Amino acid sequence: MLALVQTDGSVPDFAVRVCATFRERVRGLLGTGSRATPVLIERCSSVHTFGMRYALDLAFVGRDGTVEHVRRNVEPGHLCSCQGAAFVLERPHTLSTWFSVGDTVRVAQCDAWKGELP
Repeated sequence: MLALVQTDGSVPDFAVRVCATFRERVRGLLGTGSRATPVLIERCSSVHTFGMRYALDLAFVGRDGTVEHVRRNVEPGHLCSCQGAAFVLERPHTLSTWFSVGDTVRVAQCDAWKGELP
């Protein structure tokens, strides 16, 4: 399933692949390339980069939609967590704008996304 991540203007809105099942959540972006579509990992407060071939940008988001913790350029072989996070936004690392702590996000389901996927 695809979803649209809408922000308070700090980051342009973007599409994500939602990882909802246990298998999808464990996999995240593992096995993809550095141009992969970002993912939203539901019910997640910890992310690993073991087995990854590239660095990640991470945003841990609370139940109220507030970004609680941000990590940029997380190299393969690391574990990152944020106690109390409801979900994580994960993308291949780029130099483009990313979230800051305190930003607000809203997620809207969009099964028929017509925008340009990253």
